[in-house]
Amino acid sequence: AGVTVITADAIARSGAADIVQALETLGGVHIRKISGNPSLSEVSLRGFGETSHGRVLVLVNGERLNNLDLAAPNLLRIPFGSIERIEVLHGPQAVLHGDSAVAGVINVVTHPGSGEASTTVSATVGSQHTRGAAVTASAPLDDTARYAVDAGWLRSDGWRENSGYETRDIRATLNADWNERFSSSLSLFYNQADYGMPGDLTRAQMRANPKQSDTPRDTFDSESWGLAFGHALLVGEEGRLALDFTASRRLTDSDNDYTAWGYWMYYSGTLDSFALSPSYSDRYRIAGLDNRLTLGIDARFDTLAMAYTYNPQIPLWGISNKRFDLDRLSLAGYAENETFFSETLSLVLGGRADRIRNEPNVNNAGLRDVTSTESALSAALLYRPTRQVKAFARAA
Repeated sequence: AGVTVITADAIARSGAADIVQALETLGGVHIRKISGNPSLSEVSLRGFGETSHGRVLVLVNGERLNNLDLAAPNLLRIPFGSIERIEVLHGPQAVLHGDSAVAGVINVVTHPGSGEASTTVSATVGSQHTRGAAVTASAPLDDTARYAVDAGWLRSDGWRENSGYETRDIRATLNADWNERFSSSLSLFYNQADYGMPGDLTRAQMRANPKQSDTPRDTFDSESWGLAFGHALLVGEEGRLALDFTASRRLTDSDNDYTAWGYWMYYSGTLDSFALSPSYSDRYRIAGLDNRLTLGIDARFDTLAMAYTYNPQIPLWGISNKRFDLDRLSLAGYAENETFFSETLSLVLGGRADRIRNEPNVNNAGLRDVTSTESALSAALLYRPTRQVKAFARAA
């Protein structure tokens, strides 16, 4: 695929204050900003516009940030000072990564800690009373283990009325190389964010004052935390067996002022996610040709609970309190094989199958469960005449 990598050094040289600004430095990566709030920014790849939030998969060390309720991933949930590199994979990646990877994948890799103790402190100041601070510390614990801790805070009044935001995050990572062939990692994170929702404007309002807001009291709050736990074992000369587990919880609250229509709406949601992903990759030789094989299983369970409360309730208008719950269980298997015809020419074939079960519930009234099987196929022919040049044709 077409892959672009932004290193920590390149981010530092760019002067970017957050991950959204870092991504904006790349060609072919477009950012859709709502009211200038990076918490509401959406990454658009391959021409997808308003539906881009469901077409680009965002990962942090392999953990999915895309939400079951189709809300765009909060990119400010990633501690900016902890980034080691950002990998952008352009084009369909559904075989290895499943849903949400139709247009591409953005994988953020954080610092694993270093063999020497170091501490970095930074501050950010900008227009609209934007200010922030971050601290990153890492050090070895002994000959086998090392840690890294990152904390950040960012706040801005925003360009429009009621477009201000504030976010706080912290992430702690522990890595251990038990021997030359076996390693483990544990990462814990916490993020809290709140921001105003200025809403849309008519054409006449835009001409009169584009900074105004029709919803000056609408707010949104989010709080999330979780962990990622992984093991990697080298098998044989080039084989790698990995087992990754992630768990997270996200809480959201929103207040929406509809007093012009006679009511307020309050929204709250809870999303719990658990994923287990074993994988294996190795090289082998058949019919005189070298091959590289990747096999994996993705097991995931998500449970979403949403509640809408109206004050006052007006059943005649259809405005009444509602509760919606959804449990989703998915099990997927995938395989991808690359055959090397020469040092410069290779063929990649891959396939994936997902079995997904959805159990919805509205106002405690049972709804029909929906079970489906989804599949993905891909093929690519790659030509690498030099280290600096790669040409490929890909279908998915």
